[in-house]
Amino acid sequence: MAAVSISTTANLNQLQGWEVSVLKQLEERNRKQTSVFSELVQSHLSVWKQARALEVQNRELDKQLVIARHENSLSASGSGNDKTYQRQARKISELEHQVSKLRDELATKYKGEANSANSQLELSSAHMSLQKEHENTQAMMNEAREEVQTLRQTIHTLQTTDQEKDKMVDVLRNEIGGLQAMLNRSEEKVMKLMNENNAILERVKDEKMRLMDEMNRMTELNAEMQLKMLAMKNEPNKYPPTLAQAVEGTPPGKTGRVLFGRAAVGANVPSEPMHVFKAHDTEIPSLCFNEEGTKLATGGADGNVRLWSLSTKSCNSVLRSSSSSGGVATNAILNVDIRNKFILGCGSDRSCRIWSLETERLLHKFTGHSGKIYTGKFSPDCKIVATGSTDRKVMIWDLESGHRLRSLSCGSTCNSLDINEDGTLLVTGHQDNRIRLWDLRANVQQIKVVQVHTGQVTSTSFSSDGHSILTNSMDNSLCVFNDINTMVASHYLKHNEFRTRSVWSRSCFSPTAKYAAAGSIDGAVYIWDVMAEKVEKVLRSHTSTVTGMAWSKPGNRLATCDQTGFVVMWK
Repeated sequence: MAAVSISTTANLNQLQGWEVSVLKQLEERNRKQTSVFSELVQSHLSVWKQARALEVQNRELDKQLVIARHENSLSASGSGNDKTYQRQARKISELEHQVSKLRDELATKYKGEANSANSQLELSSAHMSLQKEHENTQAMMNEAREEVQTLRQTIHTLQTTDQEKDKMVDVLRNEIGGLQAMLNRSEEKVMKLMNENNAILERVKDEKMRLMDEMNRMTELNAEMQLKMLAMKNEPNKYPPTLAQAVEGTPPGKTGRVLFGRAAVGANVPSEPMHVFKAHDTEIPSLCFNEEGTKLATGGADGNVRLWSLSTKSCNSVLRSSSSSGGVATNAILNVDIRNKFILGCGSDRSCRIWSLETERLLHKFTGHSGKIYTGKFSPDCKIVATGSTDRKVMIWDLESGHRLRSLSCGSTCNSLDINEDGTLLVTGHQDNRIRLWDLRANVQQIKVVQVHTGQVTSTSFSSDGHSILTNSMDNSLCVFNDINTMVASHYLKHNEFRTRSVWSRSCFSPTAKYAAAGSIDGAVYIWDVMAEKVEKVLRSHTSTVTGMAWSKPGNRLATCDQTGFVVMWK
């Protein structure tokens, strides 16, 4: 090995630079691989030298033994003396013993050399295994280094992303802070406006009381004047002729028309509350009259539908749609409708229930919507029921079988719907500010989509003759469509103080469609003259937001409900 190294070293000067590098690497690898066995090699060489020395010594002793035996044989055959013979015999015996001993040592050395060779092979095999394990470990370490590098890059990317998100969070916090400040200012303004509004309401009440006192005084004065005029007519001699002639053309009891001429103009417009009662302990999103105008149905957030007799002014029955859990109803009735012998209640539990008015039994429970059902209506012939939901679908149901006939995709939450009197058209109002008109004959299809409001539509209803449509919206306006074929808005009904804030704030036509009524967030009920597009009357009795209303078909009653559970009957 040393000779090879010296020769390699001597030839380094004759090689190129890369060849020198390769040779140096080979020498380094050879040094590393042989260094592991250096002690074993030295031990093996020592044992080999000892074995060679023993062999030489053994051969010498064999020679001496052969000579001694030869001499001994000569002495035995000659006349030598016995002492010499004995001495030679002892020497031969000693030499034979030494030869035997050396042969044993040589056998032991050979055996040791064989064991050493086996050990060397085993160590070589172990070294190869360790070398392979080292190479595998090195490969794993390289993979681990690459993975660590990749993880470091990922961590760096995540840190960068985290910093960007922190910046976005700071921006959002600043925006939230600004919005909170704006909200606080708005709340302060609202509180100020509410205080001013309460003060105005108090002044209005005081003014109403003053006007009522004044009207009572004028009524008494009118009665007194009528009596005097009657006396003047019966006894004309006591009064000047010209005054008697002036009185002859005015029949008794008709002078009130001159004094209260405006009342004659609004004779069909409700003017004062006839009956106020607490119908539910919770909000009332909807109410409706039966066709005869003798019963009123109210649907409450307590999950109950109550039927009221208008003659006795009492609740005849309670139709329950759910049980209560911890005093809180598990379902809220969001819309009610009465037709013939049936009543329906649409609920927040994504179902619509149909009861019999005669037996008060639950006939059907329509399920299929995946969201709250805001609205539902019977067709005039009571063959189908239409429901609208927050799942952006309108569904048509067969009333007799309870099966779903059609599912219509609207693309937006349906807040309200109505069916015209001949059952051929369906109008729906949606949160996307649009009004959709559907043809219910044969294959139900959408025939018109219009957008006249800038806020979501909360109410849609046909007039009693089915020729006009009335809509209400969160843009604080009502719209009337007199031409259903074109769906072009004919009239816009507004007022500076009228506000709509509930998704089920309903409006309605009077039976002749001359007037339209809607409730405001401040509890006022506004009645517009449709053709004149002006407010005919503002009714005040509610103390909270008016949510629903219905005008009886005979036209003699208007019913309204609010968020605190009160119902007001107007005359």
